[in-house]
Amino acid sequence: MEDSNKSLEELKKEFIINKEEYSKQKLPNFIGRTLKYCKVNSESGIHIENFALTIRDKIAISLTARFLANQLEHSIKAEMSGEDLSTFLDVDKPVVYARLKDLSDIKMVQRLEKGTYQIVPYYIESLLDELDAKYQIIQVEPDQNTDTEKSTKEKIQKKQYSKTQDIVVDRTFQKEVIDKIDKSKYSYIYDLPTFDVKTLAVLFMTKEDCNKDGLTSPEIISVLSEKFRIKTAWSTISNALKRLDQKAYVDSKSSGNHSTKRIYKIMVNGENYLKAGIEKLKAPKLSK
Repeated sequence: MEDSNKSLEELKKEFIINKEEYSKQKLPNFIGRTLKYCKVNSESGIHIENFALTIRDKIAISLTARFLANQLEHSIKAEMSGEDLSTFLDVDKPVVYARLKDLSDIKMVQRLEKGTYQIVPYYIESLLDELDAKYQIIQVEPDQNTDTEKSTKEKIQKKQYSKTQDIVVDRTFQKEVIDKIDKSKYSYIYDLPTFDVKTLAVLFMTKEDCNKDGLTSPEIISVLSEKFRIKTAWSTISNALKRLDQKAYVDSKSSGNHSTKRIYKIMVNGENYLKAGIEKLKAPKLSK
């Protein structure tokens, strides 16, 4: 009986946790994972590190970063206003408030007094899991099977290299692709009827204006959201690319280095299909 009681007492300590201590245990992991997407400066400003993020994801990770920063430095407020988010993310206010409503509807974000918003702490882990899966960030875990100094050093170096590569690629994409697209040439994208055709348009314009023959799913989403303010979900573009691939409108290949990312390039059939769709938009409508 004594052994049984002792076992139950041990289980009690493991199962019934102290909320504050549990949060402290999770904090280093959350901060390390958030660093790949967003940082906070000493003046509470937000710096996005991954430009492939959709506007919705930028808002969610910005609120997460501010909440985590508040846990480290209480002078930094955990909440943000829609106006602050609009300024830091360079996104129109109506778009910011629309995405905040979406996040509030799924209870990931809560609206506080005076029009400020805060991430719901309970959802931080699931948000990071979602972003890592969506943008295909691989977590490098410590080696649990060895205590050798060499193994630990290799793991740290691998993790730091991976993190640096993510940031450099994203910043380069913003500068060499998104900024180079002549938005005025492709205003027709707003009138294209489906995301299948919009996806072809993005692949075409980056090939024409940026000499970049092929994009990943997150990069396509980034062009749509950052250049044209067109909101879409990762699953929408992923499914569109599958359909386009089946019709031989695009071709895909692995990005290499054992990555699960695939790069999609527009084919001649895809260009012809896109041009036909554009011509339909230009055709005069018949009067009834």
